Amino acid sequence: MELVLKGELTIQQIAELKQQVVDGLAQDQELSLNVGEVTRVDLTFCQLLCSAHRTARNAGRSFRLVNLSTAVDNAINQAGLSRNKVSCEQGCIDSCLWLTP
Repeated sequence: MELVLKGELTIQQIAELKQQVVDGLAQDQELSLNVGEVTRVDLTFCQLLCSAHRTARNAGRSFRLVNLSTAVDNAINQAGLSRNKVSCEQGCIDSCLWLTP
C-alpha cells in the first residue's frame, strides 16, 4: 500500500497522519509513504516515522519512505537523522529510514 502525502505535516496534522499510518500497517504487509508533495514538516513527523518503522519492523512488516521532497529531506538533515551506514540503537541497519546511499 502507498499513501501519498501532501502539504504540511506538522504537529497540527500529526494525529491524523498517525491514524492513517496505523490503518495502513494494519491493512497491508508493506506500507510506503510517498512524501514527494510534502511542503513542510517538523520534528513530530520524524518521530512518527521512527515509531511507525519500529512498529512495522516488530510486526514483520515493511515501512518505507519514497519520493522525498526537499522539505522532508531538509528536515531529516536538520534534525541530524541522516545516517551513513550507522543505525540507531534499534539495530535496523538493514531497513533504517534515514540511511543515505
